[in-house]
Formats: sequence, structure tokens, C-alpha cells
Amino acid sequence: MRRQQGVCLVVKALNALLGTFVGRQRDRALCSIISGYPRLMVTEYDRKPTRGRGPGRTCKAALCALAWASACVLSGAGPALAAMYQLSSFATPDSVSDPATAGSGSMAVFVGSGDPEGLNGDENREIMIVSDTGLLEQLTVSSGCSNGSAVSGANTVWVFFESDCDHTGANPDGSFEIFRVSPVPSSPVIEQLTSGSDCNSLAPSVDGQGNGVVFESDCDLDSSMSGRNGDASVEVFFHDPVASSTVQLSDDLGSGACTSLHPSIDYWGTVVVFDSDCDLAGSNPDNAVEIFSSDVAGNVVQLTVGPDEFCVSEHPVPSRNASTVAFESDCGHGIENQDESLEIFSVAGAGVITQLSDDDEYCSNSDVAVDGSGQVLVWTRACAPELPAALSQEVLRVTDGGVARVSGGESCYAEQGSISDDGASIVFLSDCDGVDGAAEIFSYAGACRCGAPQSGAVAPQLPSASDALLALQAAVGSTVCPACECDVDSSGAVMASDALAILRTAVGDLSVGLTCP
Repeated sequence: MRRQQGVCLVVKALNALLGTFVGRQRDRALCSIISGYPRLMVTEYDRKPTRGRGPGRTCKAALCALAWASACVLSGAGPALAAMYQLSSFATPDSVSDPATAGSGSMAVFVGSGDPEGLNGDENREIMIVSDTGLLEQLTVSSGCSNGSAVSGANTVWVFFESDCDHTGANPDGSFEIFRVSPVPSSPVIEQLTSGSDCNSLAPSVDGQGNGVVFESDCDLDSSMSGRNGDASVEVFFHDPVASSTVQLSDDLGSGACTSLHPSIDYWGTVVVFDSDCDLAGSNPDNAVEIFSSDVAGNVVQLTVGPDEFCVSEHPVPSRNASTVAFESDCGHGIENQDESLEIFSVAGAGVITQLSDDDEYCSNSDVAVDGSGQVLVWTRACAPELPAALSQEVLRVTDGGVARVSGGESCYAEQGSISDDGASIVFLSDCDGVDGAAEIFSYAGACRCGAPQSGAVAPQLPSASDALLALQAAVGSTVCPACECDVDSSGAVMASDALAILRTAVGDLSVGLTCP
């Protein structure tokens, strides 16, 4: 799974060996070492096929994945946020993965190999759903196969996932297909949405209404043009379950030498973003890994243009209407990111690129997720500046009011953050509870509770003195607090007067009135 101490030792040794190299010079040296392993990647489970672009293009990304996977990291941001809840309790290492918010953020879907209901005695990887109260249900029951990458729309009518199981009797060859399951208590209904042979469909993303689903596949699935993907290249597809139709959105024009990966669809189901090293719109002749968007009819637009073919922009995610697309990249877009570290960027509809994180070459920012407004983001930050003994990896929550750690702890890790459309709920994976060392699903609920950054209190509950103290610390610059929680007079800045207003409210003076932006 993701934390492999043997890999950690390898990464440490490589870093020590190449300590005199910097920037892309260091990356190329690392690439030369692993050039015999062009598909070096960390996969969720052995049965799932790996998809790589070769050492010349994604070597750095693969090495970063190894570093994250083995927790060879140390991070530092603001204080950990309060209002944290543990949603799963499997107490076995590597029992859960891939959490994603569901519904209005009151639920999370994930992949689990535990046996919470007595239905999974063989500890197979199954799709599960858990509420914010800890009520958990297993949605798939299978054996000797794998289920993964669960996602759901805001209404949680269906949960979509990838699987090589034969859930419906229509997948006897054991290829990976896209399925959906209705989370009906005690009697989930499973439907198979794709059907390929000697090929695989992976990485589903569903719109906010739970209707259209996009995914990557090397199958020939286009409903209106049989043979369009006859070269079995990895392309992005859109499937409409109501119409039972599938549209191929990307096309490498028959070369078979490039791939389109990591699709994500916006809330309304009209815009799909993905990364590709193909020249899909006539603006990528050097076949660099760039960010593209498409409507559901396959009209593709290139959103980024990196400085050369060696840097990578990938894993894009859109806001509610795709007016903002966040992604990770080691490119120097404009004058920023000259050290070529892996950072988080956003691109607006007009093609304006903004760098959202700024770390040195020893840090990596990845796994970005964005709320519907495009103003609240979460991502994983990992750093290893001196190969320290105390290792940690954190999930960050970022707003225009500052950066705060969603997770907290030393010698532990947190990753795979997912945020609800309204930005009020975050779920993530972490082993930072300090009890059994097993990774579990956690939730940070109630983000942006005005006047209650520490207690998470909501009316009619009153904030506490600890909320006022945190606001005061933010006012003097010793910590950070989002404006939507600590700027209680909407002045545009967190000040000592905000802390005083919170304290007066905490002791019962309701005449103050707390109003956050």
C-alpha cells in the first residue's frame, strides 16, 4: 500500500547520494538511476494495472509518489483545525483508502478491506459508505477481485467505482470496468456501466448530481463510432447512464504513444478536465503533460502550456462550474516556481495561471481538491529538507484567509483529502490518532464556523474562550485563522477586536453580533 518503509529507505538513500544536485538537474539524475523502470509507480493494489508515461516525462512524479507513499516527509503549516471526527475504526494497517465526500458532506465513501458487518471475512477490498455519525455500510460483497476509486454525487443516489469483479454476471473476463451501486440499506443494487475485453476502465469521476461519469480507458467504447479507439490508447470517456451512451472525449489520432489520464467532471456535468501528453488541440507539439478541458461532446481546449516538455502539469479538479481548475505541477508557469518543486496552481477560464503554494525543492504539494466556489482547497503537503527522524505528512486547508492544517501529529501521516461542494466538510486518511497506528477515515466538519475556529460551535451554542484565544493569536501573527471564521466584523483582516468580540459573545453578550465574510 502507500506506506512502504523499504521504499522510504531507497528515497532517503537517493536523496543523500544526489544531495549536490538541485532542481531539474537533480530530477534528471534520479531519472537516470531508475531509467530501467519506466513504470515505477505506487499502485493501490496488485491487480490494478499501472499507467505511466515513461521516465522522461513522469519520472519525477513517480519519485514524488514514492516519497509520499513511504511518508519520507516533514511538513509545517498553521495549527491543526478543531472539530475533528474519526469515521472508521478498522484497527488494521492498510484497511481503508480513497475517501471521498458524499452527499452534502455528511457522508463519505471509501475502499475498505475490514469486516464491519460480517460480510467480508476474506478482507477483500470493498466499497463502503459511512455517515458523519459513524454509521457504516458495506456496499459490495465479492471475493478474489478488487473494488476501488469510489465517488458519489451530492445526492448520494449512486456510488460509482472501478472493479474487476463480476458483480452482475457481465464481466467474466475480469477486466476493470466502471460500476455503480445504490446505497440502499441492506439491499444495494449494482449496475455495470462499461464492458470491455482485454482492456480496463479506471478512475471514475461523477458530477454533483450523480448522473454523468467520466473515466479513463484503453477500451473501444464510443457508442457512435465503433473502432475509434482501435489502437487501445488510454483516453478519457464520458458515460450517460440514463441514455446508456458513451462518448470518447480525447483522441491521440492513432499514434498510441501518448495518454490522457485523471479526468474530473464539474458539478453540473458539462465540463471535464484531465491531463494529457497528446496534442489534442494543436498547441502541444512537444507532447508535454498539460491540462485540458472538454465539453461532454468532445470539444477539447488546452488550458496550460509549460516551458518545456520535461515538466508535468496533472491531476486537475474543477470548481462547481469549472470557472477555476486546480492542479499540481513542477513547471515554472510565468516567473514563479523557478526551483521547479511540485506546487499547486489554478487556471481560470481566461487562461490566467496562479501559483497557490510555494515551497522549496524538498517539498511536494499534491492531491488537490476544491470546493464548488473554487475558493476553498485542500491538498497534501510533504517535505523532507534534512531527512529528519520525526516524519509527518499533512493535509492542508487553504482559503484567502490563510493556510491551516486539517490534520495534526508527528511521526504520522495524513493524505487523500476530499472536500464537499459547499466547503464545509473535509474527509481524509490518517494514522495520526496515536492509538493503533492504522490509517482511518477522519472528517473535519463545519469548516468556516464564524467565531468558532477552535470549538466548531454553531447556534444556539456559543463560542468559547479558546475560540477568542485562537483569533487573538491570529491577530498578532502567531498562527493563521481563515477570515470566514475569525474576521467576525468583516473588516477584511483578523484583529484583536475580533478576538474581543468572540470573547464577549462567549460570555453571553449577544449584542455584539458576529458576521464573517
